[in-house]
Amino acid sequence: MTIVVAEDDPQVLETTILLLSKLGYRAVGAPDGKAAMSLLQRTSYVDVLLTDVIMPNGVSGLDLARKAAAIYPNIKILFMSGYNDNVDVHKGVVDAEFMLLNKPFSSEDLQRALSELMGNELAAARKGA
Repeated sequence: MTIVVAEDDPQVLETTILLLSKLGYRAVGAPDGKAAMSLLQRTSYVDVLLTDVIMPNGVSGLDLARKAAAIYPNIKILFMSGYNDNVDVHKGVVDAEFMLLNKPFSSEDLQRALSELMGNELAAARKGA
């Protein structure tokens, strides 16, 4: 399973990729929405986009999610945010349509969110791995 991680904090990006790798996923990262978009366009298939809600350089997590869905109609989107107490930051972005993973998160939190996001697809993928 391939996961593209878009996160502007270099330490969070590196840690998230490491956690995903330890969980058995193929993870590639990008430091902002523009770099993530380029990565999505160059990658043959992406199962999940894990993106920060708020990112610099003119491409927000929601913008990126919309563009990713245009390229990969079956892609699953998981947002992450450190602005957990500020609902206004997420207004119109994270609602019933999308899942939100609150930062900081543990390996277990990440696995739980991915399992919920992927449902039966994850179980089948893990059996085939």
